[in-house]
Amino acid sequence: YVAFLAPGLVAVSAMNGASFEVTYNSFVRLNYEKTYEAMLTTPVQPDDLLAGEVLWAVTRASIYGGCFFVAVAAVGLAPLPEALWALPVIPLTGLLFAALGIAFSLRITSMDLFSFYFTLFLTPLFLFSDVFFPLEERLSGGWLALAELLPLLHPVRLFRAAFHGSASWILLWDAAYTLLLSAALFAFASRTIRRRLAG
Repeated sequence: YVAFLAPGLVAVSAMNGASFEVTYNSFVRLNYEKTYEAMLTTPVQPDDLLAGEVLWAVTRASIYGGCFFVAVAAVGLAPLPEALWALPVIPLTGLLFAALGIAFSLRITSMDLFSFYFTLFLTPLFLFSDVFFPLEERLSGGWLALAELLPLLHPVRLFRAAFHGSASWILLWDAAYTLLLSAALFAFASRTIRRRLAG
């Protein structure tokens, strides 16, 4: 069971690393410290600010996920060298949750709403994203289809495939889902930050 948990927890570490950076920290920089407005007095553009936030969140996710991966590998739960394929999935996971978090942060007006983001969105992902139990053993067809929409499921599957040296066509869906959703959310955040900072 511990071997089953390990890949999912690496994904969760990367998710948390990115999520905390682009939620509370970004919100404070935008609404209280007015850091973004000060930076716009230089040649920096809103999209540059957004890219910087996302890249730093991906870096933080890579640190969190990388450290967890090293710990898992050190106790023999990440078979090497096959599990090294998990390393590029760490920043990919960070990118997805950085895009999700920043898109949410730019739309809200009160810091109190982050409690909903973490407790009603991120926390349930633990239960329905293949982290703690195989979904196929516990969920029926309709619920399995719903689980496919959840963002954490796809990195978890990619991590698990890397750890176990398995490959299947569904991994292409997982990678495509992660990249396409990240791009869509980044485009949404780009429009939002330009509108927020222009006002």
